[in-house]
Amino acid sequence: MTECEAEERETTEHVFSKVYNSDAFIQEHEKVQSVPVPLDDPECKREKVVAALMFWSDSTHFADFGTAKLWPIYMFFGNLSKYVRAQPTSGACQHIAYIPSLSNSLQQKIAEFHAKWGTQKNNIKTHCC
Repeated sequence: MTECEAEERETTEHVFSKVYNSDAFIQEHEKVQSVPVPLDDPECKREKVVAALMFWSDSTHFADFGTAKLWPIYMFFGNLSKYVRAQPTSGACQHIAYIPSLSNSLQQKIAEFHAKWGTQKNNIKTHCC
């Protein structure tokens, strides 16, 4: 390697701005592309792609009154630009499930059962609620 090539290599920057241009995604794409065509269909022209799935959740109130909360789980396709994913009409966001929060009575039962609830309350609730 010449001195010029070494200097160029040191100053090269890789900017990550999307899921689909990360090193891990590119490596997986290359692995998928290297898989040979199916033996039973040697004329196969279908594209081979990696689907980057992104999941998101946040607590939401179930009604305008009371304290009922749910945790909706949403899925986005990381193969799309964030500018497309962010558009409400893009159809890029898919609702997957609702996870209910623990009721107050169940939280009280857990508090009675668990001796360290007073000092560990937030740590335990993180994994339960």
